[in-house]
Amino acid sequence: AGASLSGGLASATSTSVAALALTLLTQMLVIVGLSAAMQYVERFCLSSGVGQAAQLQVCDELRHAQRALEWSDALRGTPAGANEDPARAAWMEHPAFQPLRKAVELALTLEDWGEVIVAVNLCLEGLLQPFQRELYLNTSREQRDMGSAMLGQHCWVDEDRHLAWT
Repeated sequence: AGASLSGGLASATSTSVAALALTLLTQMLVIVGLSAAMQYVERFCLSSGVGQAAQLQVCDELRHAQRALEWSDALRGTPAGANEDPARAAWMEHPAFQPLRKAVELALTLEDWGEVIVAVNLCLEGLLQPFQRELYLNTSREQRDMGSAMLGQHCWVDEDRHLAWT
């Protein structure tokens, strides 16, 4: 079944659409965790320039999380405001997500704001963003879903800016 945001995915199998939707939901949890870590940087760094850059990054990340959730809901046909949470179970229990979950949780426990920047922007985002770019851009283009491909390109521009200030 197709979705209003991703009409080109109508030709994909329901299994692949469900897997993509779950991946997007789980990715949303990662992004929210990373934005929480950057809020720590914003609060405790000793530089107004770093604090402002971190604040803008938090806003970008929360927007990315919102878009991932909207896209996932559209793919699954979930009405806005539904209380389903299949990602939480996958995030907490699926073996494939446990190393990433551990890394995000570690970033949330770091006390040195400089270490948080390195952990989030260089290590975690350095692994996550190429995957996100491939997911949004290539999968969308293969399915002739230009709206999602444009969303992916926009997210990549944000991430490039985050790396530039790091």
